[in-house]
Amino acid sequence: MIRIAVILLSLALAASPAAANQVFDLGEKAPVPHNKTWRDLVRQIFPDLRQEPRSDGRDGDVIYGKVDLRPIDKEAFGGDCSDAPLRIEYIDYAQVRIAGKARLIVGITTDGDACFGALALFDGGGESKLLDVVNIQQDANYVFGRILSARLA
Repeated sequence: MIRIAVILLSLALAASPAAANQVFDLGEKAPVPHNKTWRDLVRQIFPDLRQEPRSDGRDGDVIYGKVDLRPIDKEAFGGDCSDAPLRIEYIDYAQVRIAGKARLIVGITTDGDACFGALALFDGGGESKLLDVVNIQQDANYVFGRILSARLA
């Protein structure tokens, strides 16, 4: 399965040029059918996602529960991670076509890039189902937004 995820991501990055975008409000409509929001999509990965007030007075999205994502390599980063709730800062996404099918690649960045880097592949049409998700964090520092943007440009 890990090899399949890597192959899919590689194909997606090579399949069709697109620009990566960022979203800071998960209440915004995602570029998928049926008026689904980003929150609807992210809840497929984190079912215990909740909205809570932030220090700036706006609502933010917080991941509760244990996050257990399959690592993209043999072992994911295990640093000083706790089971404390994690606030989603923003997501990076790119719309691509793989084998003629619409797909949506989504990277999720949490407060302080804590403990995991979720990279997900969604069906970009139909029911917008989660197809695969992996933890790409291999050490204390990771980033996929700028890399995704550079590869898709």
